[in-house]
Amino acid sequence: MVASSKQARKMASSKKATKVQMREQKKKQREQKQTVKQQTKAAGKLRKVMQHYDANSHKVDRDYIVEMLEANPSWVAKLASVIRQGGMKILMELEQNDQDQTAGLDFGAKWKGRNVKTLMAMPQQVMENMIMATLKEDTVWPTDKTQLWWQAAFRYQMHCTDDTPLPYDKMNRYVMVMEEYARMRVAAIGNRLEGLKKKFETLTLQDFEIYHIHDPATNVEFGDKKDDPCVLKNLLTNEEYELPALKKHQGAWTLQNANDPDTLITAKDCPLQFRAVDYFPRMPKASEKWGYLVDAAQVAKAQLAGE
Repeated sequence: MVASSKQARKMASSKKATKVQMREQKKKQREQKQTVKQQTKAAGKLRKVMQHYDANSHKVDRDYIVEMLEANPSWVAKLASVIRQGGMKILMELEQNDQDQTAGLDFGAKWKGRNVKTLMAMPQQVMENMIMATLKEDTVWPTDKTQLWWQAAFRYQMHCTDDTPLPYDKMNRYVMVMEEYARMRVAAIGNRLEGLKKKFETLTLQDFEIYHIHDPATNVEFGDKKDDPCVLKNLLTNEEYELPALKKHQGAWTLQNANDPDTLITAKDCPLQFRAVDYFPRMPKASEKWGYLVDAAQVAKAQLAGE
C-alpha cells in the first residue's frame, strides 16, 4: 500500500514536470514567433527606407541613423539580426534594380573633380552647360567671358553660395544629369537671367548683383536729402529696408559680395555685421542641398529621343 502511494506521487510529480516543460516550450515558441514577426516587420521598414534612400540627403540619413542608434543602443544587435535575416539581400536587390534601369543607356560626358563637394567648386564648363540648359535654344553661348563672369552668372541663376553642396546623386558626375538639376532649380525659383530682358552675352557683373546699398551720405541721387537713411535693396524683389545709422567714424555700410545670396553687410569700424538675406525671409534658401529628384534613366532616354 505504501509502495503504491509513492508510485502515485511519483507519477503525479512527473506529469506536473511534463506540463511545466510543455508550458516552457510553448512560451519559447511564442517568443520565437514574436521575434520572427518583429524581424520581418523591421525588414519591411528597412525595405521602404532603402527604396526612398536616393531621394534623401546622404548626410541627413546617416546622421539620423547614428542619432537613433546612440539613443537606443539596444537596437544595434537587433539591426544586425535584421540584416543577417535578409536585410542585406534587400539592399543587394535594390542596388541590382538601379543597375538594371541604367544598363545600356548613354549618359554622355562626365566631368572630373573627385574632391568637389559644392556647386561653386565645379569646373567652369559644367557651370556653363547648366546655365545654357536653362536658357532659350537660340541664346548665344559667350566664348569671351572670364571665369569670374560665369561664376557670378551661375550664382545668380541658381541662387547658391560657396557652401551649397552638390546634389546627393551617384549620377551627379554626368553633365546631362546636372543640366536637369539646373532646369529643376530654375523651375522652382524662376528664370532670373531671362527676366533681365537683355541678351545674355551682353550682361555685366553688375547685372548679376542681388543686393544694393544706397547711402545718401556718400552717393547722392536725384531727390535724396542729406539726412536720408541708408537703404538696403533687394534687386530681385525690389524690397527695401533701412539700415541702422552709423556714427561718422564707423564709415559706411558695404556688401562683401552683392552677387552672393548670403553676403554679409559690414562697416569698417563697426563690430556689428549681419546677413543681407535676414532682411528678406521669403528669399529661397541658398546654402541648403537641393532636394530635387532627377531620374537619370529618363533624362538619357529623352536625350536619345531628341537626337
